[in-house]
Amino acid sequence: MLCSRLATNEGKLLQFIETYKEINILINEEHLGDAQSLIERTAEEYGHSIRILLKASYIYTHPSANPNTVTRCKIFLDSCGMGQRNFVARGAVDMLSADYNFLSIRRNIASRERAGNRTAFSNDIGEWLFFPIQRTQLGFSAQLRSQRQASLIDAAFTLFENVLNLDGGDRFKLNVRSMTGLVRLCAAWDGLASKPTKSLMKRSEGSKDKTFQIYRDSIAWLEIASITRFRARVDALYRDPKSRNELEDEYSRGLNRLYYRGVNSLKELCVDSSNDASLQDYFDPKSESIFGRTLAVLNLMQSPYTEKKLDTSDLLALMNTTSDIDTLLGESDLDILLEHGDGAPLFQVIILTLKSQHTGSPRAASRLRTAFENLVCDSYHSDLRAFFSDLNKKATVVAQYLFELCDERFLELLYEVVPEDASVLQIRADLLLWYSETYGEKTYAERARIMQIDARIQQVRGAIDDTRIYVDKVRFAHWIQDNYLDEIAAISREEVKLTDIAVLGGFGGQEDSYLPEVRMAKVLQAAYKEFCENTHFGIASYLGRRIRHGTLAGVLISKIEESISTAKENDFSENLQAQRYLDTWLEGYKKNVNKLGADYLQVYSPKAKPHGLLNTNIWETPKVDITRGSLRGLFEVLESDNIMDMINGIIQSCWQLIQLDLVRIRGFLISRRTHWGTLDATEFARASHAERKAVSAFCATTNNLTDELFKSVVSWFHQPQEMVPSAPLTLLFDAVMKEVQEAFPNFDPILEPQGVSEVTLTGGTYHIVYDALYILLGNAAKHGKQPIKIRRKLEFVRDKDNHRELLVVVATGCSDAQATKIKDKMNEALSGDNSDANSLDHGSGFKKLAHLRDTTRELKRVEYSIENGEFGVNLFFELLA
Repeated sequence: MLCSRLATNEGKLLQFIETYKEINILINEEHLGDAQSLIERTAEEYGHSIRILLKASYIYTHPSANPNTVTRCKIFLDSCGMGQRNFVARGAVDMLSADYNFLSIRRNIASRERAGNRTAFSNDIGEWLFFPIQRTQLGFSAQLRSQRQASLIDAAFTLFENVLNLDGGDRFKLNVRSMTGLVRLCAAWDGLASKPTKSLMKRSEGSKDKTFQIYRDSIAWLEIASITRFRARVDALYRDPKSRNELEDEYSRGLNRLYYRGVNSLKELCVDSSNDASLQDYFDPKSESIFGRTLAVLNLMQSPYTEKKLDTSDLLALMNTTSDIDTLLGESDLDILLEHGDGAPLFQVIILTLKSQHTGSPRAASRLRTAFENLVCDSYHSDLRAFFSDLNKKATVVAQYLFELCDERFLELLYEVVPEDASVLQIRADLLLWYSETYGEKTYAERARIMQIDARIQQVRGAIDDTRIYVDKVRFAHWIQDNYLDEIAAISREEVKLTDIAVLGGFGGQEDSYLPEVRMAKVLQAAYKEFCENTHFGIASYLGRRIRHGTLAGVLISKIEESISTAKENDFSENLQAQRYLDTWLEGYKKNVNKLGADYLQVYSPKAKPHGLLNTNIWETPKVDITRGSLRGLFEVLESDNIMDMINGIIQSCWQLIQLDLVRIRGFLISRRTHWGTLDATEFARASHAERKAVSAFCATTNNLTDELFKSVVSWFHQPQEMVPSAPLTLLFDAVMKEVQEAFPNFDPILEPQGVSEVTLTGGTYHIVYDALYILLGNAAKHGKQPIKIRRKLEFVRDKDNHRELLVVVATGCSDAQATKIKDKMNEALSGDNSDANSLDHGSGFKKLAHLRDTTRELKRVEYSIENGEFGVNLFFELLA
């Protein structure tokens, strides 16, 4: 049927193929504006097609396209559905853009289930964008049907790409060249398919991975026969392990056997490479890129006849020159590598890390922790910095990969590496500093500094307050940074329509899951789930302390037991029936209290905790409006480009989402107290034949007591006052003082506080204040004559525009001789170049103070005075108390 339609429309199709050939020539010669003009005219004459859309997407993402051409491309692509978030148009652009992770896009669009309201067309086209060459007769037929729904042009191209460009139709027992009415079309196609792809090759020049760049762009050049064969070979390997092994495709296997014919062992890949390869006739490990080597590993692991034995140095070399191995290799592949390895501790740690990341299995994670702990303890004396420094010398990529493993949750479980009295926050901060120093990543140093300050503030603050439900916001904030910083940064590059959030009622179809509002919702969902379930810093941690450690039972039971025991001895000592009744009631009461903690005051899980009252689903019907409001707020915060504001926004959103659950818990507790936490005087008197007056008095006393106890438990389930990182300024001052005193043991100043007694700093601003205070107090400790007097003053003032400011004054005594030096240093620091402030100390730190003033929004002005034998610095902050 398709062939007859092609024959009927032969004339128009012949014209289109010739026009398409002209578009390719213009793109190859980098006449991108002219190519786009021809694309627009072609669409007007022949209608829209996926092949035309791909060419426009290619030009739109081309680095050589001028702004006018890019604008015209966007208008055209919006007419194809990009502006309306059509998954084909957006998917094509995202796939060709280097700003987006290819495997993530492919997982979102191509690997979705064929279920729900998704049509066969959307499934087939979504999969085709990433796996265009069909490997089975069934898949080929399905693609022809779906491509024909897009346009007859797309169906023709799919037919010719899979038949004429490859094996002539042998795989599908289809001889197109002999069919009536298709001879001229086949000849025209041969002319199109034989043209070179100069643009594709040139665009890959300068890329970190030339072969991967060609692969990513190749979907827009699939009509070229050499590209079709390249995709047939690569797509058979570059897919998830299950589908790679399940699909039998002798043609693709034959291409790969021919291409990799000279490589028979993994060891042969462990050589240096120049990254010069681009569509070679056969594989050469000395010139292939990271992508090409990764494919070679996948091909060798698939064959039962290749040698897979590696020692640790080989594995390091292989890991250092491949990518995404933890995603692309299956569990059985990793087991084979482990079996054929040299058994060295580092070899085991690397493979177990890959396995743990791939499977997410608790057992694999446990094995990994044990192996990692043994390696660091035995070979590096429990020094994590030494371990990573040594590993970085051997294989930088592996060091960076394992570094990401060592977040706070992982470190907390390294009991032999991390001493019991050590701060996990400080150890993690130390690793972040190492990363910053080693790789020149300034953001890691900033994260380390914030973490160090948080650890000190927690140390000074003391034990957490358990009177209300609690989440360790500091550790939660670091968890967000460790796991979602890159995704948040990627989302920030996207445009979002807030009106789209208003209709969001879940994560939508998988074809929509690359949209910014859906991706942000997934970040919020993951964060909220961790906020509730994390047993180290989340709600589950609080519940564990309150329930598993017996606090709940202790509060609700002990006083009741004592009261009933006293009543049995005094009021009902002669009435055995009354005593038995009270014993029975108490037994039921205790059973219900334990059930309350074990079953209801838990995070909901359909199987493990079906009665849990804390629901981690942000799309639970009562939470939908809160979720939408939170997402709108997060996108508004995203515009400020301040990561701390964004993290605080996520934390605040989690507290907003949990409010409904807290209300539900409080109501449930009140109802349980009424249901089984009350002694019925009438029933008690009837069952025990006790004197009614004594029974009524005792029941009233007991019920008042249970009411008081239940109210106490209800009070736990209120939000604490602090939703974002905060600290009283006096506490901050004390934390800085302790840090300075550790560096200068003789520093024991006489403190004179003035002004307002207390100011609380919120958000990320207290980190700025901490740094400024450290400069001043550190300067006093380093250069002041001890013991030194320090005057600290906190005051609210108004600037010249009547805006409210916080004035922090730190003044120290100074001699006349010191005054002259201080004045010169302050003038130089406040008026000179401070770009090198963080690398050069200049003996005072004043330059760093000026740098803070110039690079942070919070510190508005720095002024100083020298009078009456005192040097004072006035810091003006744009803060709220």
